[in-house]
Amino acid sequence: MKGREFEKLIKKYLLLHLPSFKVKKTELFLYPINYLLRAFSFESSQFDPYNFTIYVFVQPLYVPDDCIVFNIGSRLGIMAGLGDKWWDYTPERESIIMDEILSLMKQHGVPFLQRIQTPQDLVEEIKRRFPEEDYPDSYYNEIIAFSLILAGKFEEALQELNRLIYVLKEDPELREWEIERMKRAERLRDMLMEDKKEEAIQLLKEWTVYTARNLRLEEYLELE
Repeated sequence: MKGREFEKLIKKYLLLHLPSFKVKKTELFLYPINYLLRAFSFESSQFDPYNFTIYVFVQPLYVPDDCIVFNIGSRLGIMAGLGDKWWDYTPERESIIMDEILSLMKQHGVPFLQRIQTPQDLVEEIKRRFPEEDYPDSYYNEIIAFSLILAGKFEEALQELNRLIYVLKEDPELREWEIERMKRAERLRDMLMEDKKEEAIQLLKEWTVYTARNLRLEEYLELE
């Protein structure tokens, strides 16, 4: 199924029951968007266009990117305890499928998204998920450091930035995107060390707008 087909289904069956949400093609997201994109994403199978799954995720837009990132969250079926759930769409079963999806969204997906309303909430979610701080990727270190700046916890943010830089420098074969990650961390670290807190916050706002624009969601963005 294509984006416009998903959008029609979402408008027909879901939006009326999820008044705090808006839809754009395959994304059903909480509105307004601030620093966080909190959303459901409908994804078709590569092998069968009428077989699809749904991701529930939170993406910090202040980490610059040009695509949707599902790292914070999971598939809706997994979140609901149903395993790796996929739906097989047919016109005859359309209403049954969408009623089931709506029920799972309201019971499991929406509470997850509403729990993470601020960058500080996102830090707490990551630490709940990885209580030993054994992150699978430096992306999580980056999220925590940037989120702490927006939460006004500058000393903690500086510590996390130094940790992120150390983790990246320990890798002898950094890829291009990891080099960019380190450059961002060094830039923000230098700002905090020079007591340029407002400049650091402004830079994160600029990155938020940048990512929202790349995702074509800028019109739904409302920053403080």
